[in-house]
Amino acid sequence: MQNRYFKIVLKFGICLYLVSCILVFASSADATSVDPMKLGIGARSIAMGRTNMVVPGDINATLVNPANAAFIKNWELTSMYTSLLEGDINYTLLGGGGESVYGGWAAAYLAGGTTGIQVSSRDATGRVVPTGSSFDYSNSVIALSWGKMFQEKIAYGATLKLFSKSFSGYSSGSGLDVDLGMLYMMRPDLNFGLTLQNALPTGISWSNGTGEDVPMNLKGGLSWQAREDIQVLADVDLLPFSLHSGVEWWVNPKFALRGGLDQVSAGGESAVNICLGMGTKFQGVTFDYAYYMDSSLAANTTHYFSFGFIGGPIKMGPKPAKPAEKPKPAPATVKETPKPAKSDLVIRIEAYTKQLEAKLAAAKKPDRIATLKKMIAEQKIRLQKELAK
Repeated sequence: MQNRYFKIVLKFGICLYLVSCILVFASSADATSVDPMKLGIGARSIAMGRTNMVVPGDINATLVNPANAAFIKNWELTSMYTSLLEGDINYTLLGGGGESVYGGWAAAYLAGGTTGIQVSSRDATGRVVPTGSSFDYSNSVIALSWGKMFQEKIAYGATLKLFSKSFSGYSSGSGLDVDLGMLYMMRPDLNFGLTLQNALPTGISWSNGTGEDVPMNLKGGLSWQAREDIQVLADVDLLPFSLHSGVEWWVNPKFALRGGLDQVSAGGESAVNICLGMGTKFQGVTFDYAYYMDSSLAANTTHYFSFGFIGGPIKMGPKPAKPAEKPKPAPATVKETPKPAKSDLVIRIEAYTKQLEAKLAAAKKPDRIATLKKMIAEQKIRLQKELAK
């Protein structure tokens, strides 16, 4: 059985890899665009080196590997906020999810942008001078994720992403893409995941007629429950190649410490960044904090904050039809055994006994009372003998 599951996962991984290679080389877009989800989803993940490929049931992880949604059993809310480049760019995440009769789901809105960018031009002498006008820039995505168990140990999922970019007053663009993911429960303490991100070669189309490609990426990941209170995570990006690792330790049921290493690759160069953080949860309310130290660009060293809420189990969708109730069997009736018919002699004895009893009730003299009692006793004895025949 284990070999059968392994072969299924291996075939799925090979297919994802071949598809990613074909689409990368077939892409003909004019430029590339940054997927806002690349920055990270949730302070918990960022504190562990941006590792959330294999975190079953975590609503933030479903937006990276949608197969994680198959394990959502409660309705949840999530959020995240940070600022980059010393406050010039703000990044916000708002999301929610839960369970339905068709599987787990999650929806999120992620947006990054800046305001008040000054427009400049060159004067007659070639100097760069401000024109007095400005514009805003925004880059956002709406993500809808779904995941479901298809076999005892394998879950699949998909995320639909709607991109939107804008230079206010100048141009805007939009696009649609899809992530595909799977999760394989190798052992009770060891899980494996695989995701093909931005699988469609559609990219972003701008109102001025130009286009941008949203880079495809193939991700893999492992999660190991080293102890009941310690989880170790490791992710790998293949396009471009980079490694991510992290660990989470729940010091007690309400407080966790986290740390990780995040390798960032761009332009043929790579850097390893240090990540630290903590998290708390109390009566369904969660708070996560991450400190990200960017070794290549100090202005990107920043703090991440996430607030969330985990509710009770609510399963959305049509309620299953109630099975028809079987009619209750009628109570069994006990048939009475018919009494044998009385003989004429018995009837006469009973009637005579009643007459004697009536006379006894009216008698006043002691000797008469004694005589009637004796006669009644004799008739009762006679009656019992007749009934016994």
